[in-house]
Amino acid sequence: MPRKDPLPADARALHWITGAGVALLILAIFVVDVLTDRLIAVAVLYVVPVLLSLRAFPRAQVMALAAGCVVLTMLGTPLTRFGMTEAGVVNLAISIVAIVTTGYLGLRTLSHEAASHEAREHLRRLSRIGNLGELASSIAHEVNQPLAAIAGSAGACRRWLEATPPDLPKARESLDRISRDAARAGDVVAGVRRLASRKAATPEWTDLGELVEQCVAIARAELDRQQIRLDLDLPPEGPMVWGDRVQIQQIILNLLINAIESLSQNGAAERRIHVGVTRNDATIALSIADTGPGLSREAAGHLWEPFWTSKEGGVGLGLTISRTIAEAHGGALECRPRGRAGAVFELRLPLAQEGGNV
Repeated sequence: MPRKDPLPADARALHWITGAGVALLILAIFVVDVLTDRLIAVAVLYVVPVLLSLRAFPRAQVMALAAGCVVLTMLGTPLTRFGMTEAGVVNLAISIVAIVTTGYLGLRTLSHEAASHEAREHLRRLSRIGNLGELASSIAHEVNQPLAAIAGSAGACRRWLEATPPDLPKARESLDRISRDAARAGDVVAGVRRLASRKAATPEWTDLGELVEQCVAIARAELDRQQIRLDLDLPPEGPMVWGDRVQIQQIILNLLINAIESLSQNGAAERRIHVGVTRNDATIALSIADTGPGLSREAAGHLWEPFWTSKEGGVGLGLTISRTIAEAHGGALECRPRGRAGAVFELRLPLAQEGGNV
């Protein structure tokens, strides 16, 4: 079986174009360096292709390119006028130090950025797992419901088959219900696995309304347990947004959990959460409003700060991570008071336009 290229065609083309541009730039610098007096340190310009290669090529190729520039600098010395003089040797040393230092510091910077990105992804995953832990009983309830229905339908199917004569149409209806309930339980489990997975972000066109319904299904038992009324205002055919469905689902689930916890502290008779999706020409907005006590002045001032929380046992990362995800998707996450009581969190994301463009 032929080995598949891990890069898509457009990425390969860009890679080759960048490589050709860097090669031509290096050749041009070498020619100018040879034709110019060594009293002018033209070879220092080799740092430019080294910098250009940092984000275009793998680490090993960047190191090889920097080493090649050093070799070209040394080869150009005897070919350059005044290259073997004391000033020429000094400029040679300056150029080599500049090339090596640029390559080393550039690679170190990329390594730190990669480690920082990995740490952020780890925190996002921990936040998702924390949300799932808080909704464990709700998830169990959502799985138990179709399993109980499957057991009931299986018993009914057996009775229809044991009847004299067997009632085959009724038995087929029972089997159809078993199939639907099994698919429903599988969807719940698959959704939980996606949220807890460590897979890299995979952007795709996503129906925001569908994600909202999935999150509501996960939290349904908790809403019923706390006797919270949930009002859904979703378009019949959800607008499409471009992004990683698991990360967007993480934002929705986090905001929904915050609303539920806010209402658990509220002694008022009205316990309601309103989830709505609206759209305009360029953006789609998801709002989650609750009738809880709202935000205190202190909470409003520290709302988006990492590790600040007003919840007992909280870690203070949910909203910070949610806003980071929203901004990474070209959107925004904001909060405002809801009339006399409660708060409204609004997530805005770019809307998919005709032809699949944002």
